[in-house]
Amino acid sequence: MKRQIWISCTAALLALSLLAGCGKNPDGQNAEATPTPAPVSTPAPTEPAPTPTPVPVIGDYPELSAALDACVGYGQGEAGVSLKTAAAAAGLLEWSESYAADIDEDTLAVLVADWISGLDETNYEKFWDNWADLDTFCRQLIEDPASQKDLLESAGVTLSKTAYSLTNYTKLYNAVNRSTGK
Repeated sequence: MKRQIWISCTAALLALSLLAGCGKNPDGQNAEATPTPAPVSTPAPTEPAPTPTPVPVIGDYPELSAALDACVGYGQGEAGVSLKTAAAAAGLLEWSESYAADIDEDTLAVLVADWISGLDETNYEKFWDNWADLDTFCRQLIEDPASQKDLLESAGVTLSKTAYSLTNYTKLYNAVNRSTGK
């Protein structure tokens, strides 16, 4: 009989230990004691938004605006057109020599396009009617400024430089032509 009690007690203990083991994790801890933690979302590190590059406007470059304005102050066929062309071309070269090296051609094209977009129809036409003669005179001044001395004096223009850079002028020339698709 002792043996039967002993087997019954052992069986009961075994049953209890099996039942107690059902509520445990494989590491031996009770499932109720350690709830599964909720997933924590960690925001991905973000880079600060890039500061937009401001679009240049002609109003920020009054010297360029003044040089270009002189190119529409007259029209073809008017009295004194060669003197006005000489003065306007000298202004373009003076600006080019003083400022063009400091501005990249893309920015310069944006500035010229901004200036052109502000022209009324009459001045827009004047500018493009005058552009070929302005370019020709600028190139003549670059090649041989002394040969244009009398015309410039008659126009009331005194050049501040004795020589002008074709590179600087070409940057302006290309920007003018790019800015309008011509």
